[in-house]
Amino acid sequence: MANRRQYLAPEPGRGARGRFRGARCPRGTLWLSLFLVLSYLGPAWATPESQVKAAVVFNLAKFVDWPPEVFPSSTAPLLLGVPERDAMAEALGTLDGKVVQGRRLTVKKTERIEELKKCHMVFFSDSGVAGSILGNFRGLPILSITDNITNFNRYEGVINITEEEGKIRLQVNLGAANRANLKINSQLLKLAKVVG
Repeated sequence: MANRRQYLAPEPGRGARGRFRGARCPRGTLWLSLFLVLSYLGPAWATPESQVKAAVVFNLAKFVDWPPEVFPSSTAPLLLGVPERDAMAEALGTLDGKVVQGRRLTVKKTERIEELKKCHMVFFSDSGVAGSILGNFRGLPILSITDNITNFNRYEGVINITEEEGKIRLQVNLGAANRANLKINSQLLKLAKVVG
């Protein structure tokens, strides 16, 4: 009974508006949190776009499975690489230390391609930099994420974050994901435009 999961159930006698305790969300329903982040950027006075995109990057990690051999141990961190001069580096730095899929997320800010190749995820918001670097990750088990790259399907990136009518959208290059031996959850694919 101690191992039994409790899902959003109100405390006895509190009714539907009561406080919830012990609430846990199964992985299959995590798509809802990602959908909510993707569906609305909000007005300028709300959350800055860079923070929203950082939240999207964090949530994307919940929907991707890496080959087990890329982690030296069950407690090894999930490494997110970003060029230190990238416009999103500061916002992504706020993710450092958060836990995703039972692993601590460690953000590495570096300009060195060899260091980025050691990461499980990489992010580029500069299309010029991304276009010239993405080919270096071809076939490596790295989730490469770009920000609003035009002609995304011509590059080796796995996920591209775009904006359409004030809403964040995703493009997923399944060919690149397969070459990287990454498994993308079907719930994420339902929300994305699949290319490649």
